[in-house]
Amino acid sequence: MIDEITAGTAGLRPVALSLSEPQKNKLEEVLSEHDPANLSVSDIDSIHAAFRELRIVPSEDLKTALQEKGFDAEAFAQRGRETPPPPPPPSDEELSALKAILESYDLNDLSAGDRDEIFEKAAELGFPTGAHLLNVSA
Repeated sequence: MIDEITAGTAGLRPVALSLSEPQKNKLEEVLSEHDPANLSVSDIDSIHAAFRELRIVPSEDLKTALQEKGFDAEAFAQRGRETPPPPPPPSDEELSALKAILESYDLNDLSAGDRDEIFEKAAELGFPTGAHLLNVSA
């Protein structure tokens, strides 16, 4: 089953649909380096690069964070549509860490609490949360 997960994630990059606390903190740090009233295209591209590094994808959380700091979320979205980067696959280290997490549970007998712990630990690694991570009913 672990090998199926590893094989099934080939070419996929783990992303979070809602922002984790570490992502929120780093996002705030990145945005504080820029003046929302004087953004260049280069600034937006630099911020987008930080989003990719932090595995942040477009979401309501991101839109809210941008707006709260005075940034035009639509300008970011428009620029993002102009230059969509291909996502890199998860690293061997990330896959090994996910495998270690999964191996610490009896995957044939997961409680709701176990499932929540798996999702929480995986989210800390930057993998998506919820049912997008793995199919626990298979």
